[in-house]
Amino acid sequence: LPRAPDQQRLVNAALVAIGVTLTLVPAALAGHWPRFRAGTIIRVSRLAMPGGLILIFTGMLATAIPAALELASLSGLAQLCQRLIHHMVVGGRVGTLVGGLIAVAIAVAALRGIHIARRRQISTYIEANIGTHLHSADSTLVVLPLERHVAFATPGSPPQLVVSRGVVRDLSAEQRQVVVEHERAHIRGKHHIDLRVILAVESALGWLPGVHRGTGLWREALEWQADDAAAAAVGSRESVARTIKVWAGPSPAATLSFGGVERVERRLAYLTLSRPHPRAATVLIWLTILGLWAASGVLVTRWLAHAHSLAISASICPL
Repeated sequence: LPRAPDQQRLVNAALVAIGVTLTLVPAALAGHWPRFRAGTIIRVSRLAMPGGLILIFTGMLATAIPAALELASLSGLAQLCQRLIHHMVVGGRVGTLVGGLIAVAIAVAALRGIHIARRRQISTYIEANIGTHLHSADSTLVVLPLERHVAFATPGSPPQLVVSRGVVRDLSAEQRQVVVEHERAHIRGKHHIDLRVILAVESALGWLPGVHRGTGLWREALEWQADDAAAAAVGSRESVARTIKVWAGPSPAATLSFGGVERVERRLAYLTLSRPHPRAATVLIWLTILGLWAASGVLVTRWLAHAHSLAISASICPL
């Protein structure tokens, strides 16, 4: 049977390394966030972090295939498979078993993160007999009988924009519009899907230094994008900034959501900063991401080419 070239022996490690690098790209942007618009950060995060998670999982999973076949008493297939991917396995049989365990742990943790995020979102959906429900074409505005300031969006059929009676009472008409448009932007931007992916990445790879820094920036960018949409709706970024200040003080503990109150200073800074579009930096980021994806594609293509040559040479192929 044809043997893979020596230079292909670390394909698995290379895929994992590319995955780790992709996952940490948003963390590299965190120190330079004033230079970028929220939409750019979100698009980069959506492509880099879940993609990195998939590549890390794929690299680890590939090492476990021979061991899985042996456990299934398919020793012949296991030997052929070992010949197919021997250049992808680092550490022999021990590396195969460890890689398989890591792949399973990553998959279980990621799915658990998605499940937790989905359950949280489902639990915030307001039943029809609670509060006042005002229906519109694309969503329902729900006014809860609460005196504290509450505002959040929740997906569903239809999606809901939830505010409290205290918000209606205490905020001006323009400020109420800011709050509602901010939450509407979360629904239109499908940010609930982002939050599920964020929790999946944190659950599976949160032990990697820099991952929480990257997902934290991703979360903030979702709020910044919603603030941008609210500013466009009311025609004033200053109005959005004033509303955030009113919401955050003097008693932040008496409020719930509207972007949270933990990072108010950065939200206000984002609204007030004048940022020319950094074309060179943005192009460099996208070239880096596309280059990493292209490199992983080359590695997989070479592996498939080896698989094809093995299939021609052998009467039985595990693929």
